[in-house]
Amino acid sequence: MLASDPRDVVFALLGIAKDREQLGLQADYRKTFQQVYIDTARALIHNGDLDIVFNAQDHNARGFSGEEHFRASGYKLATAYSYGGSEVETIYTCGMRVRNIDGFGQVWYKDLSSSIEAVRAWFKDLEKIVEKHTGSDKRTKWEKQAICWVPIARTKLLLSNLDIMERHTIRWNGYQALRGFSKPPDECENVISAILERSEPYRYSMNLMADGRRAFVASGYIGLGPQAMQLGDLVCILLGASVPFVLCQRMNGSYTLVGDAYVYGIMDGKFVKDDPLVEDFTIA
Repeated sequence: MLASDPRDVVFALLGIAKDREQLGLQADYRKTFQQVYIDTARALIHNGDLDIVFNAQDHNARGFSGEEHFRASGYKLATAYSYGGSEVETIYTCGMRVRNIDGFGQVWYKDLSSSIEAVRAWFKDLEKIVEKHTGSDKRTKWEKQAICWVPIARTKLLLSNLDIMERHTIRWNGYQALRGFSKPPDECENVISAILERSEPYRYSMNLMADGRRAFVASGYIGLGPQAMQLGDLVCILLGASVPFVLCQRMNGSYTLVGDAYVYGIMDGKFVKDDPLVEDFTIA
């Protein structure tokens, strides 16, 4: 949305928002655009939606919260409020620790996708960090599936006109060709072109979801996260958020938001079904 006044990005949406009264927001041009954005973020958090937190991170990467089928926190609403008064805004909220990051691979850049060698090197790097932290060079069925689906965050974008099994089959076959796990037809004259053509839907999805991100492992979990993450950073699920987040703990015990993440196996609320400990988080 283009607007000469940045406040109108919010005010224009208020005119059509069904939850305007519930959010308690009004167009007020006496406020600075910073205050308008802060008040809007606070209102959304109070209303139980923590996905707005994504907008505080580095935007070199596409956000995972746009995927409507993700619901990492199940249907538990946020219990949060934000407090201001200085230049630093703080969010007090609740969530669940998943695991700390044990290792991560190289950053993926979409410009590399036309090079089969570069793609295979990226996957080899991912397999190495999985091997390092599992202690075995034998991949389980779950790990093999994770290594395939993590780089594309199992997105529903592209091929959305097909049913779920057709989408998975096309992407799985593309992944197999890309990794060299399946061979092109014997009559194929240009092997490289055949592999690129067959893997195009997978590579497109990978460019969309993994561009500017790193794959990581966290005590058995495999995921895709922000390139700025560091060893020891915490992967957590904040109540009211559709995707996990990576947080970096400060010396005073509070956390800094590093970015959102895709973690294979827990994006549909499975993690919270086991009733893990819910604790307080201070994000500044």
